[in-house]
Amino acid sequence: GEDRPSVCGLRAELDRLDESSTLLNRGLREAVQRKVARGEMSYSQIALRCGRFKRDGRGNVSGETSWLARRIGLKPEGGETEPTPWIHTKTLALIVREGLGGSPHEIELG
Repeated sequence: GEDRPSVCGLRAELDRLDESSTLLNRGLREAVQRKVARGEMSYSQIALRCGRFKRDGRGNVSGETSWLARRIGLKPEGGETEPTPWIHTKTLALIVREGLGGSPHEIELG
C-alpha cells in the first residue's frame, strides 16, 4: 500500500547512514562513565586531555566538562532541549585517543 516505505527509499536511507560521519555516542558515554565511576579520571581531566579547558576568574585552568557532556549525550547542545545521541567520528576518536587514552576500535558503538 501507499503507507509502506518503498524498497528504493529504504535503500537510499541506508546508504546515506552508511556514508555518514556521525555515530551513536552511547558506547563512548558508557566508556567515559565507567572511567569516572572507577575513579580512574574525572570529566574535567578527560576534557583537558582533549584540549578543552576554561579559566576561572583567578586564572585557574580546568577541563570544560560541559563540552564533554554535550559530546557524549549527557547535556543538550545550546538552544536544544534534549541531548543528541550522535557524535562525529573525528570527535569520538579525539575523546577516545586523547581523553581516555585508548583506541576508537575499543569502544563498542551503538
